Amino acid sequence: MNKLEEIKKRTEIVTDTLAYIDLEDFNWLVEAVTYYEKALEEIADHKNTLYAAISQSVLNKVKS
Repeated sequence: MNKLEEIKKRTEIVTDTLAYIDLEDFNWLVEAVTYYEKALEEIADHKNTLYAAISQSVLNKVKS
């Protein structure tokens, strides 16, 4: 099964499962996903900052 087919299948499973979740649980799930999305964005920002610092350090070493 290729990646797209796998994503479609898993999306169907999740959609079917969500049909049985009540509104309070669904809202909690949305909050959890939002929290993790923000955390991943922060991690990406820190990674980019780290890469920039490493690049600058390498450039400084090459220049000297």
